[in-house]
Parts: sequence; C-alpha cells; structure tokens
Amino acid sequence: MDGGFLSLGDARHVSLWSVAALMLVCTAIYVPFTDKGPTNDDLIYLDYADRLTLNPARCQVSDYVFQGRVLENFVVFESTHPPLVPYYIRVVRHLVGRDLVHLHLAFLPFLWLATLGLAGLIRHYTDHPPWVALALTLGPMFLPNAATLMTDVPLFAFWVGGLWYWERTLARTGASATRNLIPCLIFTFAAVFTAYQGFGLLALIAVRGWSKRRMGEVLIVFACTVVPMVIWLSMVYYYHGIVPYFAAPRDELSIATEVHKGLDATNMWIKARVMVLYGGAAIGLFAPLALRLAAGGRFFYPLMACLGWAWVLLLNLQNDTGWFPGFWAWGLMGLGLALLPSLFHAVRSLFGIDEEGSIWLVLLAWFAGLALFQIGLAAFASPRYNLLLFAALLLMVLRATPPRFAAVTVWTLISTGIAVGLGWMVARVEFDFSRAQRVADLELPVAPGEIHFVGEMGVRHYGEQAGMIYLQVDQTDDVRYLLVPRLTDHIQVPESLLARAEIAGRYEVPSRWPLRLHAPDHHTSYYLHARGILPFSFVPGPGTMEAYTLFKVYHQIMPAWVVGPESRIEPAGPILPESPIVTEFDCPKDGLTRVRLNLATYNRINTSTLRVAISELGLAEAEESLLWSVDLDAAQIRDNSWLTLDLEPLASAGKRLRLALSSPDATPANAVTIWVNRAGAGGYRYGETVQAGQLGLSMFCFPRAAAGEVETVAPNPSE
Repeated sequence: MDGGFLSLGDARHVSLWSVAALMLVCTAIYVPFTDKGPTNDDLIYLDYADRLTLNPARCQVSDYVFQGRVLENFVVFESTHPPLVPYYIRVVRHLVGRDLVHLHLAFLPFLWLATLGLAGLIRHYTDHPPWVALALTLGPMFLPNAATLMTDVPLFAFWVGGLWYWERTLARTGASATRNLIPCLIFTFAAVFTAYQGFGLLALIAVRGWSKRRMGEVLIVFACTVVPMVIWLSMVYYYHGIVPYFAAPRDELSIATEVHKGLDATNMWIKARVMVLYGGAAIGLFAPLALRLAAGGRFFYPLMACLGWAWVLLLNLQNDTGWFPGFWAWGLMGLGLALLPSLFHAVRSLFGIDEEGSIWLVLLAWFAGLALFQIGLAAFASPRYNLLLFAALLLMVLRATPPRFAAVTVWTLISTGIAVGLGWMVARVEFDFSRAQRVADLELPVAPGEIHFVGEMGVRHYGEQAGMIYLQVDQTDDVRYLLVPRLTDHIQVPESLLARAEIAGRYEVPSRWPLRLHAPDHHTSYYLHARGILPFSFVPGPGTMEAYTLFKVYHQIMPAWVVGPESRIEPAGPILPESPIVTEFDCPKDGLTRVRLNLATYNRINTSTLRVAISELGLAEAEESLLWSVDLDAAQIRDNSWLTLDLEPLASAGKRLRLALSSPDATPANAVTIWVNRAGAGGYRYGETVQAGQLGLSMFCFPRAAAGEVETVAPNPSE
C-alpha cells in the first residue's frame, strides 16, 4: 500500500492533495443544503443545548413538551445521549447566533472527518483508493443525515477518526506513536461523550491493541474515556438523582421501555429485514464485488442471494407491503442480500495469520455489535442508526475484493459516482421537504397568534418562531384555528376537536423538480421509515411536497345529540304562533356563533316562516334583550336534516341566554318542528307547557379576537 497521510507512510505531499480534494468535494455538495429546516430529532438537541449550564452535570430543570406531552420537571440528561454535541451547539449559538445555516455549517467538519477517517481505513484495510469513502458519506443514506444537528454523523466521524488514528499509532513507535495517540484519545473521548454506542469503539481498539501487543496504550485510551464518563454519570446522579439513559425516571423516555419495544419478536423481524433493505440502499452498488467472491465456478453465494430475494418478493405478494413500498424496495432488498457473501468470507478469514485475522475480527465485531444493537435493543428501524454498520460492511466488501482487474477499479469508480449522484438527489428532495415546512410562508387568513398547530421538525420550529401555538395532547379548549400538515409527523388530532371543526383553507407547497415523496400513507414517520432513497419516487413533473389544512374550530356549549338504544326520538310538536319552542341555557364561553337544528317538515313542503331568535335574560324575570334573530322560509328546510345557522360572534361568556323557535304565520297543516329525545337530559317549553327531553339542538362558540378584529358573518342557513 502506498504512503501518505491516508496510509501508514510519510509521503505527506501526496496526502495533502488527497485530503484537500476530499474536503473540497464534501464542502461543495454539503453547503447548498445548509439552509434546510430541522429534521428528525434536531429540535430535541436545540432544546438540550438551551438547558445546559456551565456545569456539565447540571441543567435547567423545567417542563418540556415532547410529542405533544408535557414532561414535568424535565432533566435533559434523561435524553438518550451524553452532552457533547448539545454543548457544541450551545457554543456555536453563542458565537454566531441561532441561525440554522450557521449551525449546519458548524457541522460540516464532522462530514470532513467522517470522509477522511473512512478514507484512511479504506487505504489501510483494503487495496482500494480512499475516494471510495465518498460512496458512503455522500451517498443516499448518509448525506440526508449529514445536514442535521443530531449525533449520528458526529459519532460516525469520531468513530472512524479514532480507529484510524489508532491504526496509525499501532504502526509507529516512540514520539511518532504518541503524536498519533493524542488525536486518537480526543476522537475516542468525543465518540463516547457523543453517544453511548461510542463504547463499542473501545472494544475494537482493544482487539487491535491486543493483536499488536500494545495493551499499555489500550489502557491509556480506556482510562481517558471510561473514567471521565463514570465521573460525569456520578455527578449527574448527585445533582439530579438519575443515571442518564440507563435508568430514566419516566416511561416516555425510559431505556427499559425502549428495550421492551425493541425485543418484540415481530419488531425484531421487521428491523432485520429493513437492515438488509437499508444496506442495499446505502452500498448496494458494490454488490457485484461481493458476488465475485463465488470463486472457482461455485454459485452458492449468488444462489442464496437470489433465493432470499425471491422469498422477499413472495412476502410482498402476500400483502406484507407495509415496510417495502414498491419496486424500489424490491430491488434494494436484492442488492442488500447480495452483500452477504462478504460476511461469510469474513468469518472464514478469521482463522488466517494474526494480523489478517485481527483485522477481520475488528470488522466483524464492528458489524455484528451494531447489527445486534439495531435488531435487539433499538426500538425501531432507522437508517441513521445503521450508518456505522454500513461502513463496516463496505470495508469488508472492499477488503475481500482487491482491485486485481481493471474491471473492478472501473466498477468501483462508477459505483462511487452513481452513489454520490443519488445522495445529492435524495438530499435535495429532503431539503425541499424541509423548506416546505416553513409554515410562516403560507398565506394564512388570520394572524399567527390565533393559530394552534400540530407537526414536528420544521413545522414546529417555524411555527413557534412565527408565533403560532404548538398543540399539546388534550389541549382543545382554547383552539380557534388549527393548522395540520399532511406529511410531516404530528400528534394525533383528537377526533372530538375535528368533529366540531370546518375547513377554513387548504395550502399546498409544490416540488420544484421531478422527484418527490413516495407513498404518503407509509413513509411519513421519520422515526419508523427510511430517510434515504426509499421514500422518494420519480414523477413526470412537479408534485406536492407538503400540504396543510387550516381548520376553524368551534366549541360546543351544549351536550352532544346522541341517538342510542335507549333513545325515544319524537317530534316536539308543530311550531305555531301560539306554540313556540323555547329553551334557556347558560353560555360558558365567548363568541356564540353557530346554531344547528335537527328539523322535520312532516314530509311536506311548508310555506310558513320559521323565526330563530337568541335573547339575553336579565336579572328580572321579564327582562330580555334580543341579540340576534333570523326569519327562514320553511319551504327551503329539508325534512329530517340538520340546519346550520352562522351568526356574528356574540359576547356570550357567562350569560343566561334564551333560544326561541317561533312562527308568525304557521298553521297545523303548514308548520315545521324540531326533533326531541324524550329519554335525554334537559327540558324546554312548548307554548306554555314545560316538556322533558333533549332538543335536537347544538350550539357552538368561536372565541372572539380582540375588539375590532371580529369577523362579521351574515346569517347563513345551510344543511
């Protein structure tokens, strides 16, 4: 293997050009995506950063809204990650402000380190050129996760960077080894304090150190990482009474709850299938290299891959399609299965000479450990959980297929180019999707402060930034308008809220190029489904990237009309000049604006007039002031149907009101009536007689805005 900074030699002039070229390519592709909105758990890390203090083991304790639920007295260390990345975000915000572009630019060095570290390992473990690293780090599964504020890419970067500098340390002695051990210590420490999975890097360091008889340096690495972590965990327990991640104090974030979900047999089976699927999407273009391992004319590996693929197709024919939406997934699953021969080859190679077996053991342990974590402990399948796993698999494929023929080199070059192109396309689609979540750009008919909304990620970030109100679970009393996205993750909107809402507007954000989200009913959860090539499909022209519905929400102030087995539904009697129907009620809310009446016409066309009036009752028994009334042509009333009347919102809060249904010209043969449930609670007056039962009547309020901002709506009867 030749020399250079990315190998074990010292020809640094070669390496500097290689490093500069890789960094330049990463920068050119990454920078256009820095203006994207928050995705996945970005908002959690931003909030994590805001709550940190100068003491790394203390944080500001306050309530936190997570997925619509209020977590009281929340401690950020209950989250599933140590504080290194949130501290980094806090420092960047302090230096350059809270703009997301600046934050995403601050994460560019992690992409550099991820690419250079993986390139160094490719140069050391294989005979392939280091630029093959771009196939993964700029590919369709990695690049969409690069421009985020989460720990996945930083962990990847510190992991491969730490392992690479460990290999450089083992290849040297004396002062030269020490100079390489220092960055190894820094990256290993950073990996452990970025995510708890970083402890897996220590196992790989121990295996390689043991094979090289360098256990003294292994102990130094362990001491510089494990001891600080134990100290930090102890301090957090001292200040907050919790052991982060391992013993979370509440079910919503408890590791025990997550592990229980992860160990469900059905869930494990799904995660195993999806892992193969993701492998095909990430590095499936290198599958022909893996199949080339079937040397000597034996077709065992290709045959097994084809049988596995056929089995997957059969599962789809049995309508098991929830996790495999369409032909994209069928093809990617086949590519993922075709990568498996490299694993068999790795197992056989464990029994080679010490150095050879040690490297294969490191790669297998790397892959197997993360695979078991994903299949067993992770609560759900996610591409970002598998990024490190894909790196180990790529290294095994490349190590098992040295470029002894020109065709291998050419195919590697072509595969890398295609992977980078796919990565850019997928990242571009996700970039457009994140920009479509800028709800402040929608031309809404009311001020943002009057709107509640649901939606995570960018919808929540931009919505709260614009002054909208994030809807919490079971929070329905004060909602006037509700904005609901179609594709972005959001909490379940209560049916009771939607039942008293009407659509006030629909808004669509189009895609500006022929690639868009696929299967909106099956991909919308960024926590359960692929964030890579799978959620997207080619379309002949621009499609809808995101759509929103604005609901106007009314508040029902009377018991709902419910017809059940015990109900006794009858006509209340014809509404005549001498026999009006009157009911009185206390209105607890402001803005009475809608009346719904369940009327009957006696299966005939009537020509009389129906008058609906609302009055306010005073302290004296006879004191009454008319607030609103409307005369309706009975000929326009449909039999056995609900009639909706909208009126200008009244100042109704805390008032005693009277609703009267009367007619100045009706006769028994030319009158309408209202239905009543004799078994229902309530009462009313028919003429001068008090009757028992619940009228077919619903009344709704729409809380008024400040004085002068009330929208005037003329009486508008509609069925």
